[in-house]
Amino acid sequence: MDSVIDKIKESAHKIAEDYLLLGSDMTNAVIDLYDSDDIDNEEMLKRICEQANQNVYLALFHDPKTDKANIKFDLADFGKVKAQINQSEQEMKDYIAPPSDFRSSTQLPSKNDDAAAVPIDGNIKLAAFNQCETYHSWYKRLYDRIELIKEASVAEAEDAFNKMAYDAKLMVANGESIGDIAKIASRFVSEDNLGMEKVAKAYDMIHRDLVKNGFHVKTDFTKTSSYKINPNAEILKPVKAFALALEKIAAVNEMCSEIKKRVDAFGSMMKSATKK
Repeated sequence: MDSVIDKIKESAHKIAEDYLLLGSDMTNAVIDLYDSDDIDNEEMLKRICEQANQNVYLALFHDPKTDKANIKFDLADFGKVKAQINQSEQEMKDYIAPPSDFRSSTQLPSKNDDAAAVPIDGNIKLAAFNQCETYHSWYKRLYDRIELIKEASVAEAEDAFNKMAYDAKLMVANGESIGDIAKIASRFVSEDNLGMEKVAKAYDMIHRDLVKNGFHVKTDFTKTSSYKINPNAEILKPVKAFALALEKIAAVNEMCSEIKKRVDAFGSMMKSATKK
């Protein structure tokens, strides 16, 4: 039982963190768990949605920039997850079932064929279906390859975030203020028009984690945070890596969204072509 609960907490934590830091869609993340066969239990998926939503709500509630009377965010929607599961199962059934109006070759029907069973345009339909299938497969392969780029970028962001957290812990232990650390990092990335708000949010999460682990954390701003920034400072390298990884993830997400529309469109055309 503990392993199930731990799996739910671990998955929900990862989904919520990716939403807060990377802007990842939580509903799609839960669907990915199902599609990857990592978790195929509907009740567990439902609990993961609930826990992820709770984690995000609490994180936003404790963010001083949040309007606590009007907290809004894109929920992990189990209704959409359930609908996707049902659709996937139906599509698998449709895929296994042979097309009702396709011939086994492109030969035109003979005069002895039952016209109702074998339509005269059967070979044209088959050619169109094959063309749709070709485009569907091509876009699906492209989507999968871009997803690999996204996975690599997410891994880069996570590695950079972990290094930021490690450096911040050392500095806080030496009496530095997390406020100064976050402000310097935010100023640094803003000079390159990178994700200043995401970097600030990352340090807010690091701050809360340090407090949770018993650190005495200063949050005030001192003159240090207003000094000229050395762009070559070692401590700023993971900050820039994190911000750049977020930019790549945002770009890849946009590309994936557009390609997914084409994958779905050709999939729908193939599905429609198999109907009478």
